[in-house]
Amino acid sequence: MAQYVLQKNQRNYVKSKIQTVDLVKYVGEGLLTSEGDKWKKQRKMMQPAFHKKQLQNLLTGMQDTIISEFSKVETNKTIDVFPLLNDLAFQTVVKSLFTQAANSKDMKRLQFITEANQRMLVKELRQPYLGWWFKIGGALKKHLKLSEEARTILKGIVAERKASGQRFDDLLDMLLETKYDDGQGMSETQLIDEILIIFTAGHETTANALTFTFQLLAKHPEWQDKIFKEWTDLGGDDADLMTCIYF
Repeated sequence: MAQYVLQKNQRNYVKSKIQTVDLVKYVGEGLLTSEGDKWKKQRKMMQPAFHKKQLQNLLTGMQDTIISEFSKVETNKTIDVFPLLNDLAFQTVVKSLFTQAANSKDMKRLQFITEANQRMLVKELRQPYLGWWFKIGGALKKHLKLSEEARTILKGIVAERKASGQRFDDLLDMLLETKYDDGQGMSETQLIDEILIIFTAGHETTANALTFTFQLLAKHPEWQDKIFKEWTDLGGDDADLMTCIYF
């Protein structure tokens, strides 16, 4: 079915207005929000950056981030897992994109902006009849201004990376090195669009999926037991797994 929709008959399936119009004003036109020839051009150009061999280089950093975030969990008490997993997903995206190149102040601000604009978009979609109020009341203008602030932060990070001449083998390096068929790289605007979309698509959806997974595991302890057994059978560290699974 995936092959039928995404390859053989992809022209028959188009993205919704939510992606191509509503989301665009916050994150621009990248892989998630573009359509037609532009999407095809971007997809072809960016595909090598996401090859599994390239992504393997990011695994150590991702694993370190996961361990660091889970070390903050307090055991033997009731906690709200969504904020924990939300931070985990965001920090993993940050680590994959920028390694250690971005300062924590900028990253906290980017996280705030990303989440604030996501909440605003949800309001727009759930309450379309208030669109006029969002405009004249200033809410829409406020969040579009936040998007511009995010772009300014990212432009600064990209400029620092280019000026440093250093390689970190992270996603930013990979995106900077990708080329179109004519040998040209992405424009700065397009690069920022793609980075913003990676933040949005790789952050919220992952956090939500992990939260629902944890909820299901909490309601079905027999599956926790199966996961624990599989881990120990593979020679995993019991203590680390106890911290991660039993809650």
